Amino acid sequence: MLEEGQLAEESGAAPTASPTGSTFPTGSTLNEQPSHNAGKQESGERNWRKNLRLVLEIIGLIVLIVYTAFAGYQWRVATETLTEIRNGKVDTNRIITASETQARDAEQIADASRRNAAAAESFSTSADKIREETARTVSELRRSANDSETAMKENSRNAQNALNASIESSRLDERAWLAISDPEILQYDPNDPTKPFRIQLLVRNSGKTPARQINMLGLIQAYDPNIDGPTDDDWKVFLGYFSESKERYVIAPNATRKMIVPDFSNRAQNPPYRDFIAQNYPLIRDRSKYLYYFGQATYIDLDNRPHTTKFCIWLVDPETKQFASCGKGNDMD
Repeated sequence: MLEEGQLAEESGAAPTASPTGSTFPTGSTLNEQPSHNAGKQESGERNWRKNLRLVLEIIGLIVLIVYTAFAGYQWRVATETLTEIRNGKVDTNRIITASETQARDAEQIADASRRNAAAAESFSTSADKIREETARTVSELRRSANDSETAMKENSRNAQNALNASIESSRLDERAWLAISDPEILQYDPNDPTKPFRIQLLVRNSGKTPARQINMLGLIQAYDPNIDGPTDDDWKVFLGYFSESKERYVIAPNATRKMIVPDFSNRAQNPPYRDFIAQNYPLIRDRSKYLYYFGQATYIDLDNRPHTTKFCIWLVDPETKQFASCGKGNDMD
């Protein structure tokens, strides 16, 4: 037995066979395996620096698999070594040294695996933070885009409203405006039938464009002092007369037209005014009743938009023949 051991030591190359026929690796074989694994470890570390989280996790898994396989292999070697020690077939010191080397290599691999796992965890945390920051940034950009879109729509709406207001203001400034002014009693003598009651009115266009297709009519009425304008029933009667009126004419910008009331040439204005005034004059003179004249004028402007001017005046003093505007019945659009 001693001679065989010496021959084995002198050759230094042949592995020692166990009684079961298995081969126990020599020292040079043990030293080459850790060097090979260290190369894998360095390659894994270089790849970890270059790849993202998924690559790191794959490297960590590969290292763990290698470590597990190597640990199983070391366990098998340790078991065989223990068998050799018991059989006295190998040098105990060399086995112990090889076992210590293998243990150190295994510890290094374990440390490298722990570092890889820590790096993967750190990268995972960083990736989570990056995702959170990215999501927050996207949310801010989306909110900013929505705010910009809302602001653009609001600005567009305001611009359109301003344009519409400008157009409407221009129309209002340029359009025709009809008004009734300067009422005057031309003649009246209740004792002389040849001198019927006559009022003169001025129809004025204060606008900058012509008033077209003007149709104007009014009615005379006497009301008690507590009435400040035409009643609803009288207004309905007036609208019936107005619908029969066929008069149409034009008034130029800043021009006036005289209107005589009543105009007996106009059948729509031909109710018995003379008898009405004669019958109510004593009450009007005593201020038991007041004389009213109300009506309306319709016309269109250059844009063919229709407009209406309503008017109502009353005789304040029959002696001085002074007129004033009614409390209601005066309006224009």
